[in-house]
Amino acid sequence: MRHTRAQVNLIENMAKERLRYETICAEQAEVLRSDPSKFEAAMVQIQKSPLIARRGQLWEPKEDDVDEYLAFCDDICLLVPRNFNELSLCKAF
Repeated sequence: MRHTRAQVNLIENMAKERLRYETICAEQAEVLRSDPSKFEAAMVQIQKSPLIARRGQLWEPKEDDVDEYLAFCDDICLLVPRNFNELSLCKAF
C-alpha cells in the first residue's frame, strides 16, 4: 500500500517531532542526573503536576483536539526552564 504525499508528510513530521521531544527529554534527564538531590526534589514536585496522568486516567486527546494538544506539547517543549519546579507549574491540557 502506497501512502499519499499528505500521509508521507504527516508521518515525516510526526517522526521529526518525536525525535525533537526525545532529544529534549534526554538532555533534561542529563541535567537532572548531575545533582541527585535536586533530581529527587524535582521528581517529588513533578508527581504533583497536572501533567502527570493518574492511574486509570485517560490522557489521550479526543480526535477533534489533536492539533490543540500537539500545540500544547510544543508550548511545553519551548519553555526555557528557570528551575526544577517550572514544569510542575504548567496547567493540564
